[in-house]
Amino acid sequence: MVMHRNELDSFIGKILTNRYLIRDLIAKGDTGKIYLAEDTAQAGMPVAVKILSPPLTNQEMNRHFTRGIFISTQLGRKSNYFFKVLSYGIHDAKTAFYVMEYLSGKNLQDIIDNQPLPLSQFLSFSYQICLALQCAHQGFSQKGEIYPVINQDIKPENIFITQDYRQQETVKIIDFGLNKFLAADSHLSINKTGANSLPYCAPEKIATNELGDVRSDIYSLGVLMYEMLTGQKPYEVTNNSFGSWYEVHNFQTPLPFEVTSPDLNFPRELKNLVYRCLAKEPSDRPVSMTEIIQTLDIIKQNSSGQKLDISSCKRVPTFLQLVPKTSLSEAACQQKTWPKHKPIAPTVFPDLLTTTGGTVATLWAMLPKQEMEKYQSVTIGTEFLAATGSYPMLMWIMALDIGNLSPRWLHSFLDLKDARGQQTVLSLAQTGYYHLLLFPLEEPNSQAEVITLSLTPIQRQKLSDLVHVTQKSHPIGLPQDSKNLLKAEYEQIKPQILRHLVGNQIKDKLSLGAWLSKSIDNCISLFSRT
Repeated sequence: MVMHRNELDSFIGKILTNRYLIRDLIAKGDTGKIYLAEDTAQAGMPVAVKILSPPLTNQEMNRHFTRGIFISTQLGRKSNYFFKVLSYGIHDAKTAFYVMEYLSGKNLQDIIDNQPLPLSQFLSFSYQICLALQCAHQGFSQKGEIYPVINQDIKPENIFITQDYRQQETVKIIDFGLNKFLAADSHLSINKTGANSLPYCAPEKIATNELGDVRSDIYSLGVLMYEMLTGQKPYEVTNNSFGSWYEVHNFQTPLPFEVTSPDLNFPRELKNLVYRCLAKEPSDRPVSMTEIIQTLDIIKQNSSGQKLDISSCKRVPTFLQLVPKTSLSEAACQQKTWPKHKPIAPTVFPDLLTTTGGTVATLWAMLPKQEMEKYQSVTIGTEFLAATGSYPMLMWIMALDIGNLSPRWLHSFLDLKDARGQQTVLSLAQTGYYHLLLFPLEEPNSQAEVITLSLTPIQRQKLSDLVHVTQKSHPIGLPQDSKNLLKAEYEQIKPQILRHLVGNQIKDKLSLGAWLSKSIDNCISLFSRT
C-alpha cells in the first residue's frame, strides 16, 4: 500500500456519521484509501478510517461489505495479529467505510523495498503471519457452526508492522473485506483481483476466480516469503497484466534462490518450504498453516541451536477463542449456592465455572440484601491491576452502584503463578466476559443473583499478554508483598475514578469503561519497575 501523506483529498475535513473527523490521507491501495481521523465522541482519539472503493451500488455489494466487516470484527477479537475494527458505516448512501485502531509503523512492502529481511526478522514476521492465517483458517463460531475464513489477498501492502507495549515488532494484517465464509451456502460474489494482488494469486484462483481453499493462501504466503527473503518476486514477467501473471503462476518455475540471491546462504529446509508453498498443484503444498509453523520452528532450531523464541510474536493463547455468551452459563450460575467452606460474611472471591458451553470466569460476592437490590441494575465497570516485576499477581476490581457517588468496591486476587489463576485470566481474555454471582448475607443458602459483564478488547489483549509475560518470569519476593503493592495502588486510583464520575455527571457509563481500560497499561508499567 503506497503512502500518500498530506495529499489533497475531497474527504479531508469531512465528518463521517457525525463522529469521525477526517484529518489526513495516509495510504491507498486497490480496495480504497486509509485516513487518519479523530473520534470526536472519544475526546479526539486518533483512529484509522478506511473508505472503500468502488461505492456500494446494489444490495449484493452492501451484503458483501456487511459480511466482510463481520468477519474482520470476529478475527480482530480472536487474534492480536489483525487490525481491530471499531465501527463502520455508509457515507452519502453509497460510500462504505470502517474504523480501525490507529497504530504507528510501516507496512511490510515499505520495509522489503529497501532490502531483504535478515533471517531472524524473516522468521519472526513469517511466524506471526502464519499464526494469523492459522487463526482465520480455524474459523469462528456462529449459531453453533464453525466457519473457516481464507484471506484471498495476502501481500506485503496488507501487512503492517508496529510495536507492542514491550517495543517488540508485531504484525497486524489489514483488509479482510475480500474474505468470505468457506461454507457452501455463501452467496457472496468474488471481487475482481486488483493489479497489486496478481503477483500473489494462486494458480487455481487466477485461472477460475474461484475462492479455492486454505492452500490458496499457502501459495500466496510462499510468494510473500520468497520476496521477504530476496527482495524480489519468484517469477519474471514482461508486464503487470493479468495475462502475464496467469502464465507465470500456471507454467513458470520459481526462480532459484541461487539466481536471485547468490550471496545469501539460506537453510535448505527453508528453501524447500518456500518451493513447496509455490507448488502449482494444491495437493503438493503443505496441508495447513500448522505444518508451516512447525517447519519454521525446526528451521530456527537448526540455524541457531535453540527452539524458536517467539516472545516477540506469539501470544498466549495463539488466538482469543470466542465462546458465545449464551444463557447456558448464566443459568448454571443461577443454580449455585454459597460454598460451605466459605465464611458467611461480606467477601469476594474468583472461581472458574465449567458449563456445557465451556469454562467461564466468575466472581462471587456476599453482600447485605439491601445493597444487592440496588446493585443488580447498575454497574460501573471492571478494572485489573497487575504486579509483574515482583511476585506476579493480578487484582480484579469491580465498582458497583452509581446512584449516590458511593460505589461499592469489590476486589479479589489471582495468583499468576498458580495454574488455576492463569486459567481464570485466560478465560477472561478468551471469552471477553464474566459472571458476577451475588448472595444475600441474610439468606446465605439462597441461589445466586447473576450479573454478566463484558471486558473491553484492550483489557482482553492485556490479560492475554500478561499470562504470556508471567509464564516466563521468575517470582521475586512473596505473594503478600505484591498484594500489598496492589492494595496501595488500588487505594490511589479510587479517587480518580470518583472524580471521573463526577466530571461526567454520571451520564455515560461507557465513558468510564473506556477510562478503566486505559489504566491497566499504567499499572502494569508501574509494577514492572518494582
